[in-house]
Amino acid sequence: MKIKQDFITNSSSATFVFEASEKILRKDVEKHFSFVFAETFRCFNNKKSLVQFVEAGESDWVSKARGEPAMFCKMDPMCYRESCKVLNRGKFALYASIDRNDFDRLEKFMDIVGDCGGRLQLRSGD
Repeated sequence: MKIKQDFITNSSSATFVFEASEKILRKDVEKHFSFVFAETFRCFNNKKSLVQFVEAGESDWVSKARGEPAMFCKMDPMCYRESCKVLNRGKFALYASIDRNDFDRLEKFMDIVGDCGGRLQLRSGD
């Protein structure tokens, strides 16, 4: 039996990567947007914390030595690469996974993050 060890999804969520000059926290967005169960919003200011998030925990020595995730659990490779580009520009990388079944809610979320200073870099999963 084969076991897949990278990112697997059959979810109904849209994923986003934003760039921001200043840190935007989930609590900042929650002032105007209510997250539902299993939705994610994270702000990263360094690659180490990004890799730990992607791997869903403490990175092993291989990931630490390479500086890259060994497996993708909480973020797909495309979002990871885009987040790295944002971090390489010296900005904050914001990652979100939002239920995609309500288009108006998705648009509201993007507007709120934009109002907080986030600039959309990637949107996938629609």
